Amino acid sequence: MASPTRRATAAKGIFQSLVVEPEFDGEGSETGFYFVSIGEGRRLVQQLRVKRKQIKTEPIRCVIDTVNDVHEISLDETRSDPTAGAFYHLGRQVG
Repeated sequence: MASPTRRATAAKGIFQSLVVEPEFDGEGSETGFYFVSIGEGRRLVQQLRVKRKQIKTEPIRCVIDTVNDVHEISLDETRSDPTAGAFYHLGRQVG
């Protein structure tokens, strides 16, 4: 059975932007890749939809946030949506 996130995303798309932060190399320069701080599940749902050939490409809105604490944001999001998880994963290139 499909998860509620998968069903909603397939029907309506992603409404809530991913929160990302830039990845830096050993010299402190941005690599052009981003960590997905908040919304990894939404990103994975889109990746699954591509794998299943349900979509070819679909832009995903992202907010680049280097100021706020990602754990606090995740806890706030989880409190407002108990089905949301507090995850931190390396994401794919955003731009």
